[in-house]
Amino acid sequence: WLVQGGGLEALGAAVGIAIDVESASQQESVGRFAADIVTTDIDGNIVIIENQRDQTNHDHLGKILTYAGGLTASTPECHLIWVSEKVRDEHRAAIDWLNSRTDENTNFFAVEIHLFRIEDKLMPSLELVCQPNNWSRVGKKFAASEFSSSEQNLLNYWSRLLETFTNRGIKAYQNKNTSSDNWLDAGAGVSLCPWRLTRSSKKLRVALVLGTADRDTNEFLFSHIQDSQMQIENSFGESLNWQSSSKQKSRQIYVEKSIEDGLDIERWDEFIDWMAVHFEKLEKSLKPHLADAKKALDEQM
Repeated sequence: WLVQGGGLEALGAAVGIAIDVESASQQESVGRFAADIVTTDIDGNIVIIENQRDQTNHDHLGKILTYAGGLTASTPECHLIWVSEKVRDEHRAAIDWLNSRTDENTNFFAVEIHLFRIEDKLMPSLELVCQPNNWSRVGKKFAASEFSSSEQNLLNYWSRLLETFTNRGIKAYQNKNTSSDNWLDAGAGVSLCPWRLTRSSKKLRVALVLGTADRDTNEFLFSHIQDSQMQIENSFGESLNWQSSSKQKSRQIYVEKSIEDGLDIERWDEFIDWMAVHFEKLEKSLKPHLADAKKALDEQM
């Protein structure tokens, strides 16, 4: 029910996460297990949802930890949401303990679903019973300005970029939050395969990352897209970098620009304009082929 009729939107509202509904996939494989729902938030961070029909048990707690280990390597932040009819006290304590022991980029939630009747219809109601204490840690960090000079530089850079992207009508990055990391992700319509903007001191990069937990899946998507390389690059207007390394699980298709000093504020408008132009071209050139590759993958499942 979560992937139909506004269920994910309701869950996102309950836990305070803007979930990317279009990126949601079901039964994402992790070894011999399969996560119920895997998607991203609007910043491209992974959201894993375990939907249990009865009260919580140790088996599902173990699965959540397994999914966390197997599916969260490709993004800097992840959210794990456990939905059940009743959260037992010992599992509430376990979730609270995990939130107290993990860093601010790993967030565990427990949500209870209750049904109530309106006339002849049963309606779900979601109650948040556990949430990460790192929400408050992040808030305190912002409030106290506990950022290094390089982190503050990146926060300001991405803030200016997001404003520019909004003014240009780039929808993928609308309603995104700024970041103190040197990358900024957005959903591309396929779970765990985000658009990624990167700014380092020496390079700018605009990329599509094929970053599912399964190397073979990433290679299938990559190869299917690369079959249309000539058409894609003709549409893009220049050659792209096609990164397919046997040493890495993920794959990337990207365009890159060398720069002298990414910290030079006087050149930010130039950097941001380059990113905007090349993101628009990359999205237009790659998004249909990514959708076709995902469709081909689904047909083989």
